[in-house]
Amino acid sequence: MSDWRLIPMQGSLGSYTETWDELNRKLFHSHPMLSAFFVNGLLQHFSSGEVFLCIEGSDTSPTAMCLVQHQRLGVWATFMPSQTQIGPSLIRHLEQARSLIGHLPGLVGELDLLCQDPAFVGLPSAGSRRTRLLPHAKTISIELQGSFESYWQSRPHKLATNMRRYERRIDSDGLRTRFQCLTEPGLIDDAVARYAALESSGWKGAAGTALTPDNHQGRFYAQAMRNFGQHGTGMVFELWLDETLVASRLVSVGPTSVVFLKTTYSEAFARYAPGRILLMKVLEQLFQTQQGKALEFYTNADHDLLGWATHSRDITHVSLFRSAGTATLLDALRHLRLKLGGKRSRKLSPNHIVQCLNSTHEFPEDLRSFMRAAESDTPQLGPGWFQLLMDTTLTPDQKPRFLVLRLRGHVRAVLPVRLEGPRHVVALGNFYTALYAPRLAADCSAAELALLLRHLSLSHPGFNRIQLAPLDRESTSFDLIGEAMRLAGMRPFPYFSFGNWFEAKQGDWQAYLDRRSANFRSNLKRASKRFDQLGGQIEILTDESDVPRGLQAYETVYTKSWKRPEPFPRFIPELLQHCAKEGWLRLGVATLNGAPVAAQIWFVCGKRAEIYKVAYDESFKDLAAGTVLTGALMQHALTVDQVHEVDYLIGDDDYKKRWLSQRRERWGWIAYNPGTLRGMLLWQKERLSRWMKTWLHGHGPQAPTQATPHSDTE
Repeated sequence: MSDWRLIPMQGSLGSYTETWDELNRKLFHSHPMLSAFFVNGLLQHFSSGEVFLCIEGSDTSPTAMCLVQHQRLGVWATFMPSQTQIGPSLIRHLEQARSLIGHLPGLVGELDLLCQDPAFVGLPSAGSRRTRLLPHAKTISIELQGSFESYWQSRPHKLATNMRRYERRIDSDGLRTRFQCLTEPGLIDDAVARYAALESSGWKGAAGTALTPDNHQGRFYAQAMRNFGQHGTGMVFELWLDETLVASRLVSVGPTSVVFLKTTYSEAFARYAPGRILLMKVLEQLFQTQQGKALEFYTNADHDLLGWATHSRDITHVSLFRSAGTATLLDALRHLRLKLGGKRSRKLSPNHIVQCLNSTHEFPEDLRSFMRAAESDTPQLGPGWFQLLMDTTLTPDQKPRFLVLRLRGHVRAVLPVRLEGPRHVVALGNFYTALYAPRLAADCSAAELALLLRHLSLSHPGFNRIQLAPLDRESTSFDLIGEAMRLAGMRPFPYFSFGNWFEAKQGDWQAYLDRRSANFRSNLKRASKRFDQLGGQIEILTDESDVPRGLQAYETVYTKSWKRPEPFPRFIPELLQHCAKEGWLRLGVATLNGAPVAAQIWFVCGKRAEIYKVAYDESFKDLAAGTVLTGALMQHALTVDQVHEVDYLIGDDDYKKRWLSQRRERWGWIAYNPGTLRGMLLWQKERLSRWMKTWLHGHGPQAPTQATPHSDTE
């Protein structure tokens, strides 16, 4: 067993300050967020309860150091105030810390090393039941290599287009832009005070979470930035429009990295995207002055922010257990505590409240806006889509619920689900659904989402399982959902749903054709020429007024195709009307001598084209009208709509691979509630089934038998 010693801390590292900095230099290249004066500030302003400094090795030349404190019965964790995004621990390989469990006071079975950055630490293997790795947030970084111009040219087209639009908007409104970088200690003090005033003017001020000169957070950042400034490693970047400060960033610089500590912007100037404009100007300067370093954001990046990144990775919570049996026991105690503690109130934490709504018609305006923002990814995540499913496809026993989490009045998360009887909860969707996701604030944590899941357990005592699919396996929210299920006392398992073929735009229609095979191009050209010679015509309908005749043509083709009748006849007609009203509809119809022979339903939303339904008259199969129509819609999407991505949605059909070249997967989570007998039995059955598949076939678990069936959208 390694030799660890525990020293109680009294508001600072004290005599161990220099030793801490020296170990930070040796292990992590003097990471700014792990510097002694940053950690001392955390201890001074935010420590509650006794914090211990743990040292492995000698006082003068330790091999590892970390700060820990007691959490609850049997559990200790690294000291982790919210003002830091990585845990203050100097341990190069985290497996070293397992031996610390035996040196902590009392009966200890679990040590949680919170917010560990895999770019700097070696994570232990997740294969053991004595170890649990829990993704916390997807952070991003930018390698400051080469010129800013070459970096910017490699960014997504949509990002560059948006930034030009914001800059033109500023110019057209006659506003003068001023950008400044402050590094002198005295100037930094004033800049931090301005930062606090700007942050306090927005929603954080209203919620009571903003920096102010007289709260702990304000004093901490003022002290930290003053120390960074005195060591020549602090910067405050500001963006002004005329004489108004509209955005600010607090930054620290280390030998190999530049760290964004905090950022804010003026909500009154949101139409100019001042935070994004400031970021672009900061990057221009850092590419000139900090070449060779990595710019670290330490955030939970959303889709838009990922467009700025050259790299991304998951900040991870690492739980080390004394034994596998201890892990099982502590999980059971955690679930029991959540279950008993939650019966007292629907106010599930001091500042969080859960609402349960039965329809989008009950949404207040802020909730509707929050949900509509998800439509930048797909129509299937917006309130209109969910209401359409509810109005046209749900049976009376499939009760829809929108669980809404608010923090001090602000929406943090929305979980759309439906009840399959009193004991089974599934995603609010069905075989018409190609992508599902709860709607989350950009910085929503797994612990917050767990509050919604816990509410399900409390409001439905017989509830034994929940199933959410199909989810984007590559999204941050996927891992966050699994972690939230575990935190809520459930037993989650991931499973494969279906393959999804897509292609990100790389050039215009001609560039798209050039990437296809010669045989593909030849067949498309020959089919199009023959279709034209026979008098065939292609029409792409988009307006509400065109929906009735477009729907008639689609239904005519559909009845003569190989497809089964729609189980819910109202869904497609109302979907077309809804999407046309929103401007998303691209209804392609191919006619021959005035009679429809092929029809396809596409949606274009947020610069993405989704191929939702395709059909052709089988008596004209040799005419290849469906191929010609797909080509016309593809050309329209790339040339007229200028989409950034085309998505074939559900399934691995061979014909999709000819049109689109990239594949990803949609997965799901199923989680069992061990607090019920049925849930416990299903959990054990799932464990046994997966173990048997692994043992028999030598590969990871596949979809459980309970997985919701999906049909191809073709």
